[in-house]
Amino acid sequence: MQAAQELQERFAGYAKALALEIAKGIGHADRDELIASAYLGLAQAAAAFDATLGVTFETFAYYRIRGAVFDGLRKSSGLPRRSRARIAAEAAADALVQEEGRAAGTNAEAAAQGFANAIRGLGIVFAASGMDRDAGPEPAAPDTAADSLELRELRQRLREAIATLPDELRSLIESLYLEEKSMTECAARLGVHKSTLSRQHTRAIRMLQASLVGAAPT
Repeated sequence: MQAAQELQERFAGYAKALALEIAKGIGHADRDELIASAYLGLAQAAAAFDATLGVTFETFAYYRIRGAVFDGLRKSSGLPRRSRARIAAEAAADALVQEEGRAAGTNAEAAAQGFANAIRGLGIVFAASGMDRDAGPEPAAPDTAADSLELRELRQRLREAIATLPDELRSLIESLYLEEKSMTECAARLGVHKSTLSRQHTRAIRMLQASLVGAAPT
């Protein structure tokens, strides 16, 4: 217990910095609430940390702190859809890197970072397109008529790409990016392990990327 308390005190600044970093990319968020969520994630990480695992506490706590912040953001009301899509993309990217790292070590985790960035990029595309099944697109102010046309075309391409996915993959993408569910919530609902869901998510993202750029999925 004392060791956990010492970790919390030592890494409080680290947790706060992670929360503020996320806040910069999200906007429209209460920074004090994000910092409080980060401290909660830090406390959970400190309680669960095992020094015999061969990783530093900073590495161990990184995704747990970020995950706690994302969970807090999901519960926030009033966030615009583009912010929520970014949150979903960031959380899904983190889940991918964690699963890859646990499966094959730090080298695999490093290799997964590039694909994780692609997931974040796709989340931004979802946000920009106003992809929401139950509401109209978020109000925007395109600079030109060409911008407006490009936005409509992007939205249509995304809808067409999602429609081509197998049912289980389409449902997963909609749950993560449109219904704002977490990987943990989706896994529990489907009755599968989180690592299995992460692999399905990877497959779905690759298929969507291929559809959007006109290339065959790998």
